[in-house]
Amino acid sequence: MAAITSEALWLRNLTAEFGPLNGPARIHSDSQSAIAIYDNPRHFNRTKHIDIMHHFFLNRAIRNEVSISYVPTAEMVADLLTKPLPFVKFAWCRDQLGLRCVG
Repeated sequence: MAAITSEALWLRNLTAEFGPLNGPARIHSDSQSAIAIYDNPRHFNRTKHIDIMHHFFLNRAIRNEVSISYVPTAEMVADLLTKPLPFVKFAWCRDQLGLRCVG
């Protein structure tokens, strides 16, 4: 979660050079555990084993720089970029990204 938070903040800062920002950077995740920690950060006594860098996201969320929302695993569009997919799933992800075949 720390790596994607860092990337999202970098992209947010880059887009800020082109104009005003509209709210926090949105991160979509299928990790219900990560979302639960974000929704209820008071459970730190149960999450003491989590490394400091993993709390980076939570700190940025508190500052309203990033937000997280749940996306079911079956609807994860990023799968197109991270793993081999059957053609039906590949075509669905491609369409969700707005990509079209040329030629």
